Parts: sequence; structure tokens; C-alpha cells
Amino acid sequence: MDVVNVNHWAYDTGNYDIYFAPRVGDLGGAFISNYNATFAEEVSQFVNSKLSANAEILISWKNGLPDDQNQCLALVHGDEANVQGDYMLRNAGLNYGGARSYIRRFMVLNEFPSIKLDPGVTYGKNEFVISNFGLDNIKRTSQGWTPSVVQDFNLAGDLPFTGINIFLSNDGTTFGVAINGALCRNEQEVCQGYSTPQLISNGTESINTTPHFQISCGQETYFGPNLDHFTSVDATGVVRPYICDSSMPTLRVIVKLIGYFVDGSCAAFESATYDENYCIEEREGQIFLKNESMSTSQERMERWQAIFAP
Repeated sequence: MDVVNVNHWAYDTGNYDIYFAPRVGDLGGAFISNYNATFAEEVSQFVNSKLSANAEILISWKNGLPDDQNQCLALVHGDEANVQGDYMLRNAGLNYGGARSYIRRFMVLNEFPSIKLDPGVTYGKNEFVISNFGLDNIKRTSQGWTPSVVQDFNLAGDLPFTGINIFLSNDGTTFGVAINGALCRNEQEVCQGYSTPQLISNGTESINTTPHFQISCGQETYFGPNLDHFTSVDATGVVRPYICDSSMPTLRVIVKLIGYFVDGSCAAFESATYDENYCIEEREGQIFLKNESMSTSQERMERWQAIFAP
């Protein structure tokens, strides 16, 4: 018997089921909206003629609900034609599907933008998942939300920022963070950065800042821009980014974004460990905002005042 739509082969893994459909009943990917009892009987008779004695398949059908009573989901992803500039390499791809299981009931909706990002450029987009009853209703609702989808690019320096200074301890083992010029301890080693990507001029050229992270692997730490610092590479050259210590395969890294700094400017901090309380202990009750151009919203002020209140 010729079969089609083989969804799962049985391997030596304890799963001995194979799912398939007889070719005689294949509709070529089309869906049937009305039950055809005669066609169903022809398919079942053909398949049963191939089965052994006392084996039988039965075909059943249940009429669905009217369209306006069916629950629908839609991904509202906007219109790329409205994107300004030459950032789009080609139209984005869409990925969607379900679990194909009555036990796991969910649906996947993804978009994969194909974009060109230069160093320091930030891309953002909001999308909406809409739920409604009936295809016509969900279409009208989705079209109403389409103008609310926003995708945009910000060049380095476009976004507001908060100044970030990191202070290294005298013994070089610990560092802390102070923002907007706030005081910390009296250590001399300071690295200056920002909360968002910025362009820094050295008089002859503009330099992009790069994201710097505190990365922990067990008791080991690293501070810098290299996300692969602890990546495991075995003797055959296989790279496993999810393993940071080959002797402990289940150990995973912990990554914290500290800020954006000029690459190489914070080399002295590379082996130090970030302590979120390092600067707070010494500047309790003190806030100094030295740069009026920095982002200093009322909400941020109230939050920091609550933290540092005497």
C-alpha cells in the first residue's frame, strides 16, 4: 500500500509508532470542508483490504462550529514598506505552526527580519498577537492594529543615555558601578561608559562603544565584550557555547549587561568581579547629576532617591 504524509519514523528510542496516510485518500494538501461519506468509505475499504484479519480502521467525522464561533489567532507584524533607509536586505520570513498533539496545545508565531545592522545600530519592533472569533472578525481586527506596529533603527548616539562609571577596587578583584557622576569609593581606576550605544570622538574619528558584560562560570568571572570568553571547544574543534566548563557539562554561564564602553578601555577590569553593592555602600544618601544632557526622568530620580535616602 502506497502511503504519504509520514510524520514520524520509529527509531530505537522506545517509540514504535509510525503516522501516515494512504495515498488513495490523499487530497494533495487540500482541506475538506464537508464530509464525503462515500469517499471515506472507499478509503477505509481499500486500507482494510490490505490489513490482516481482525484488524480494521474506522474513519469518523465531526462537523466543526460555524466560522464566527471558532477561536482564531493572528500575528500582526506590520508593513516593511514603511521602513526608512536601506536596512532591509529582503522581506522578512514568517514561521508558524502548532504542536500537532492533543496533549500539547499551543501555536508558534515567529517573524525573522532580514536586516543589516552596523555596529552601534539598534533595531526594535513591536508586534501584536490578536485573538478573536471567526476569520472575518480576526481579519478586520488585525487590519485595525496594523498601523500601530512600529519598527525603527537608532544609530549610535541617537538614544538618550545615562553615564556609567565603573570603579575598580585597590586589590583589582572587585568593581562597582555609579551612574550620572555619583560618588563611589576613592579608587583611582575608573572606566567611563554609557547605558546605550554611543559614538565617542577622539578628535580625528568617531568610535562606537560596544556592550560589555559581566560573565560568570561557577566561581570564575570575566568582564568585557567577548560573549564567548568561556565557550567550550573540544579536541575536534566542536564549539559548544552553552558549556562554559568542560569538566562540568551542566554548568551554565550567567550574563549581565553592565553598559557600553569603548573597546579596550576597561582592560584592567577584565578579571574583576562585579559587586552591585560596591558603590552603594559608600555613597548612601548622595546623588550627583553632573551632565544635564543625560537622561534623568522624574521616575528615575524618584527610584534612586528611594534607594539612597538617608
